[in-house]
Amino acid sequence: MTKRTRTLLFFFCSFCFLIITPLVVFYNQGYRFDLTTYRITKTGALYFRVSPRDSEVLLDGRLMKKTDFFFGSALIENLLPGNYSVEIRKEGYSPWRKNLEVKAMAVTEANNVVLFPEKNDFAIFAKGVEKFFPSPSGRKTILQKRDSQGQYLTLFDAQSNIEKIFLRDRSFASKAAAVSFLDLQWSADSQKILIRTVVNEGERLFWADTQADPASPVALDLLNGFEKVSFSTGSNPGRQFLGLKEQALFFADLDSRKTQKIMDHVLAFQSFEGKIYLLDNTGIVSRLDNPLATEKQPLSDTPFPTRSEVPLELLVSPSNLFLREENSLYRLDEKTRSLVKIVDSLNDFQVSPDGEKLVYLNHGEISVYFLKEKTDQPQKKAGERILLARFSQDIDRAYWLNNNYLIFSVGESLRIGEIDDRPALNVREIAQFKNPLLFFQKSGDNKKASVLTEGNFLLSANLLP
Repeated sequence: MTKRTRTLLFFFCSFCFLIITPLVVFYNQGYRFDLTTYRITKTGALYFRVSPRDSEVLLDGRLMKKTDFFFGSALIENLLPGNYSVEIRKEGYSPWRKNLEVKAMAVTEANNVVLFPEKNDFAIFAKGVEKFFPSPSGRKTILQKRDSQGQYLTLFDAQSNIEKIFLRDRSFASKAAAVSFLDLQWSADSQKILIRTVVNEGERLFWADTQADPASPVALDLLNGFEKVSFSTGSNPGRQFLGLKEQALFFADLDSRKTQKIMDHVLAFQSFEGKIYLLDNTGIVSRLDNPLATEKQPLSDTPFPTRSEVPLELLVSPSNLFLREENSLYRLDEKTRSLVKIVDSLNDFQVSPDGEKLVYLNHGEISVYFLKEKTDQPQKKAGERILLARFSQDIDRAYWLNNNYLIFSVGESLRIGEIDDRPALNVREIAQFKNPLLFFQKSGDNKKASVLTEGNFLLSANLLP
């Protein structure tokens, strides 16, 4: 090789090095040439966390990868900025589809993707059911039935799928008496119940223990005539009660069969975790640390404008206190120490398991209100609300499957939907029933929905993986 050839080869290699090295460096730093804009641009990424694991992730119809076996996650890097049509699928499950935007030097996330089975079987576990009363834990359900001998209650165990007769109407009065059940209330520990009945055209209240065998109702005549009676969550839960009568709040004990007035001028109350929360006729929200406390602790400073003709209801959760006035919902703001209206018109609402948001229904609309800032994507500010869907028929009931998915009934359709409002919203029908009454309460391994339709009590298979 001549000296001139070597010199030319050296300069050629140097030129290639100077050209290729920056390209390699830029490529490793995430730069790509965008053929649509004819510019060099920084890339972004998509991150998914999916249940069940080992699901396929497709972008614009092209399979990119599967989620990993251990965490169900997938990271797709070096994507040019723009909108991507995402599909996540797994055999035997309905696919999840979403249009997601990728931005330069950013990761777009979908951390809460759940694929639901294509087939959702509902099995009949009881027939001839007039009403059903699920326990707070969701593990037990009281079923109200009727036969030639009259009305009776059965106890259904969702874990063992066993139903047994619990109480007959003749347990509440003599055979000649006419007995009908009006309502039923569970204690917080899902063991005791309060049964409101009509006996010979007179309303009476009874108490019963679902763990007793045989069960025997106990008449609570000391609480007859009260406008509202509920279990107290004090030192002896399930055997102590709170009652409201003519704006006077009473405490009652089953063992002593005595009542004691706690306070006058009470418009609404709620017992929660051993404490009593109340709203008095001055419009101030207060707390009693126990039923026998002599002083109440004010929780609000600004009086709420009460109206005597409008019913009020206090609802307390671990991190929130709500007041419902007809179709309006207020929340106690701890900073301003006042009740702030958060929803103008609603039929029903449910707080999410994490206490950070609530779903509320307004005829055919289902919406989510964020009680706290949501920092994961899509991010939401505290106080922000989103309209998830609007239907031509009224939405009857809605429950949280987890913190990111809902189950609800609209018309004859049962549906599951996400709260990720990035387009397009994933909502799918799982079943159809005539006039369904829906209930869902996740408890341990129990992830089943209960439905009452045409006198049949049904349970689904587990809805969550």
